[in-house]
Amino acid sequence: MRIILVFIAGCAIFIKNRKQKEAWMQFVIRTAMMLVLIVILSFGTALSVDRMVIAEMITNTGCVPCYPADMALNEIAVNYASLLSVIRYHWWYPDPSDPYYNFNVSENTARNNYYSNNYSPRLLIDGSIDGGYSYAGWETRIDNQSFEPSPLIIALSGNYAPDTRAGTINVRIIAVDPPGATSLRLRIAVIEDDIHWQAPNGVPVHEQTFRDMIPSASGQSITLVQGDTLDYSFAFTLSASFAADNCKLVVFVQSDVSPRPILQGARIAIPDMIQTAADDDIMPHSFELGQNYPNPFNAETRIDFRTAGGRVRLEIYNITGALVKSLMTDNLAAGRHSVIWDGTDLSGRSVSSGVYFYRLRDSSNSEMRKMTLLK
Repeated sequence: MRIILVFIAGCAIFIKNRKQKEAWMQFVIRTAMMLVLIVILSFGTALSVDRMVIAEMITNTGCVPCYPADMALNEIAVNYASLLSVIRYHWWYPDPSDPYYNFNVSENTARNNYYSNNYSPRLLIDGSIDGGYSYAGWETRIDNQSFEPSPLIIALSGNYAPDTRAGTINVRIIAVDPPGATSLRLRIAVIEDDIHWQAPNGVPVHEQTFRDMIPSASGQSITLVQGDTLDYSFAFTLSASFAADNCKLVVFVQSDVSPRPILQGARIAIPDMIQTAADDDIMPHSFELGQNYPNPFNAETRIDFRTAGGRVRLEIYNITGALVKSLMTDNLAAGRHSVIWDGTDLSGRSVSSGVYFYRLRDSSNSEMRKMTLLK
C-alpha cells in the first residue's frame, strides 16, 4: 500500500499547474483514507447485530406437564415477538397418536434425535442453551440470550402463490463478524399458528406448530468467514391441510458441532410473500434496501428502500458498531420510500469522513449496506 501511495503522490512532481497539483494531492489524501479504511475493515471490527432468538420446544399432545409449559411459552412468544421465533416439535411420547407428530414423523423425529432428547416438555434456546422442563426459567434465559450480539445478518424475501400453494424463499446471509463456529447449516422450518383442536392434555389452540423443513431436516451446508455475503433460494409447497395465512418460515444458521449453537434467526410470514399483479411490475420484493446514492458522498446521500408496510426502522452505524443516527422509526405504507442523510449524528453535528453502515428493519426482516462519506 505504501508503494502505491508513494507512486501516486510522486506523480504530482510532473504536474506544473498549481490548482491541478492541489486537486491531485486531495485525490491522494482521499485514496489513502479509503485504503486505510479498507485495511481496518479487512481486519474486522465488532459490529453489533441484534439477535433473533430461536426457541425450539419438544412437546406432545398427550403430555400433561406440557400444558402449563405450552401456556407459558405462548405468553413469552407474545412478549418477545420482535426478537423471538418459536418452533414446537411434537415427538412420540407419551402419546404416539399425537396428530402433529404423525403429520411429519421423519422430521419431527430428526429434530428430536438431533438434540438427543428423551423427555418433554423441553426447550432449547438458540440450540446450545438447555432450558429443560422448568418453564419458570425460560423467559429469563430467552431475555438474556436476546442481548447477545450475533455475527450474522439474515435478510429474507420471497413470493407465494395462493392458487398453487407454491413459493420461493430467498435468504441472504451476511457475516459482519467471524462466525466463531464450523459445520454450519442453514435450516428453514415451516410453522403454523392458531390450530384449534382440543388436545388430550388440555391445550385448545396450538401455536408455532412445526410442519415441514426446507429443503430437509439436515439443512443446507454453508461456509462463512467475516465479510462474506451468501444468497440462497429454495422452492417450497405448502400442504393443502395448512392454513397458509397462519404459516411462517423460520430461518436459522446452526452449527452441527456440539453444543450446536444457533448463530442467528429470522422469520417471514407467508401472507407477506403474496404478490399481486401490480407487485409483479413495481415491487418484486416486499422488503428491499437499495444502495445509497451518491456513494461515496460529501454533503448528503439518498437511501431508497421498499417495505411491505408496518413499523420500519432505518439507522446509521459507524465501523465500531455504535449508533450514529436514527433516520426513521415510523409506520409506513407498503411501497417505495426514500430518506436523505445529511451526514449528521444524533446531536445534529457533522460526522467525520469514513465508512458507515445503514440498516433497515421491520418486524420480520433486516438488511444492512455500507456507504462512504468523504469530505
